[in-house]
Amino acid sequence: MTVVFADAFYFLARLNRRDQHPQRVIEFSRTFRAPLLTRDWVLIEVADALANQIAARESRTSFFTFDVRLPAR
Repeated sequence: MTVVFADAFYFLARLNRRDQHPQRVIEFSRTFRAPLLTRDWVLIEVADALANQIAARESRTSFFTFDVRLPAR
């Protein structure tokens, strides 16, 4: 089984509609069916970027919802 590493680019485009590339990542996600692998430091980078890009309350909600959906690490 192929496993693909997902970096902050992927998650930020999925979580932040103001990102430049959400459509590109959404299209990829519709057709790609392999498991994604990421690391804690990528999630920290995502949380930091969300905190800097969008309103604090909205970023906390977005990240919490995203983090809860991730498999146990």
